[in-house]
Amino acid sequence: MNFSIKRVAVSAGVGAVSWFVLMVLARNLFYSYGLYYHGLLFWLIFSGIAFYTLPASVGSGHAGIGNAGSSKGDAPLTITQDGEWTVIHARPVDIGGYAAFAWVFGAIFGGVAGAAVASFMHMMSGGNWPVVFLVIFVVLTFLIAKSYVALINRHRKVQRAPFAVSATGVRLPSGREVARADIYAWTVRNARSGQVFIAANSYAIAGQLMAQNLAEKSYVLELEHDGKATVLAGGLSSALAQAARDEAKAQGDELAERSGSQAGRHIKDWLKAEDDELDSKIATSGDKASIALHQMADEAEIQAERWSRLRRNVDGEVIEAIVADRTGRALVIYNDGQERWTGNLKGAQLFPVEKGLKAQVDDPDYRAKHLAERRFHLSPHQPSHEWTEWVDRIRILSAG
Repeated sequence: MNFSIKRVAVSAGVGAVSWFVLMVLARNLFYSYGLYYHGLLFWLIFSGIAFYTLPASVGSGHAGIGNAGSSKGDAPLTITQDGEWTVIHARPVDIGGYAAFAWVFGAIFGGVAGAAVASFMHMMSGGNWPVVFLVIFVVLTFLIAKSYVALINRHRKVQRAPFAVSATGVRLPSGREVARADIYAWTVRNARSGQVFIAANSYAIAGQLMAQNLAEKSYVLELEHDGKATVLAGGLSSALAQAARDEAKAQGDELAERSGSQAGRHIKDWLKAEDDELDSKIATSGDKASIALHQMADEAEIQAERWSRLRRNVDGEVIEAIVADRTGRALVIYNDGQERWTGNLKGAQLFPVEKGLKAQVDDPDYRAKHLAERRFHLSPHQPSHEWTEWVDRIRILSAG
């Protein structure tokens, strides 16, 4: 506990306000001057309660950094070693006057609520009930103040538990471990950046200034992994959040490089195997696609003297092709390999397009079934000049 002058002064102020509210209500409701004459005693009692219940950061020696249960010697950012884990604890920034305001607000509300209950009991029984008033006053003051501070800290996404990094990944404040391979990014953002405040008068302007001040103490450090973001530390200043992120990344990279962890080697080996497999597919897919197209052309009874053009994927599958012989017999595969036409190019029509080849062929069966002409558009993503020879070839064969 911090026995600083600032903490004693704040506690004395909260105690004075609490005693004043209690004294005025007791004097006017119960016509009792006992609390008035023993004002010094009650002021000391309430000041002592405030001293031991106010957040430990109130009156701390450092610049507003701390959390419940922290001591004066706590640093904003601490790094300790726990076996193979490097534990990083970024302590939330003190919310300043919000804590004192919470206790003052709690004292006022607690006094009003206690007075209302005691007055009702006085009206029903005719006696005075100062003990009831005192109990309600103390309990509500404590609950409201603590709840208000907890609500603010929840909006600031305060994390009391530290997180840790190692060569293999990150241990979240909840204790769950995330593998290094599943980490996408370390992100610093403001937890209150999405809130909008419109100032309509001087009171609203004051509230806006308080909101802006609180926003400056609401930065969070998040870890993006497995398609989601997890808060590692919250309620920080921008500088503290950036420092925590840089330290965590540096510690993790250093540990991974120093240890040469099996996870890191496994990832590198896996990536190399994937690259080798992809290179192998690319090297062999051309032969595989050519053989497949040759077999399909034979099945379509296209003569051995033929012209062809194809497009394939990395697995060697034909997704687009056109094959034709001197008689006009042709095979066309289009629409990413989903549609196929076999017939004669006699009577085919060409359509001008900026890219690729677009044609209409004579297909009686298709016309009867769909009441439409069969058209196909090949490789629109390739320049038209690459299709110049095929345009001439179809024009010649269409003339029959």
